[in-house]
Amino acid sequence: MIAAPMAILSQVLAVQLDIVFVWLPKQCSDLNAMDQLRREFKGDLAANRQFKNIDEAVDYAEQWILRLTNSQALQKASVFSQRYWLRHL
Repeated sequence: MIAAPMAILSQVLAVQLDIVFVWLPKQCSDLNAMDQLRREFKGDLAANRQFKNIDEAVDYAEQWILRLTNSQALQKASVFSQRYWLRHL
């Protein structure tokens, strides 16, 4: 794959600034903490409940997320796992 000129300039700048890029597959939900959090939420959202309309579902989703402590959000996103992919960076 040929990188676009801007991508090459970004990579050169990253080297100059001592930044190391971690390249991930485009679609890899096991490595994406947000997908892990979404999976947990989806299980709760779909568990034996019926909403009157989409606004009610959105309000429920917002409150579900806002009620999480920072620690709970990180745990549900699998960030505390010994196998978490960013643990060693």
